[in-house]
Amino acid sequence: MSNWGNRYLTQQQISYAARDAWVSAAIVERLQMANQKLFRAEALMQMNFMKNERSMSVVDERARLRKAAKVELKEMQERQKIDEGEVSEADEKRIGALLLPNE
Repeated sequence: MSNWGNRYLTQQQISYAARDAWVSAAIVERLQMANQKLFRAEALMQMNFMKNERSMSVVDERARLRKAAKVELKEMQERQKIDEGEVSEADEKRIGALLLPNE
């Protein structure tokens, strides 16, 4: 199973996504040929599933916030290990260097 949450996708993932998009477009095209009134672009955009879609800027911002939260959680866990004495002195120095802001 591939990780679609990675910032950079593999060539295989890009090819899969491109095929998926192409097939979706082909299906919509066939549906439009069969019933233009129901499946024209304007009608599709008025359907509930399209009205509730998030914008790409919102999706991107949510992804950045999730990543920042994961980093913060990891830092908190590392601090807790230090406080509880679960790390060696060498690891504590390494972790401390990661946690301190750049000067």
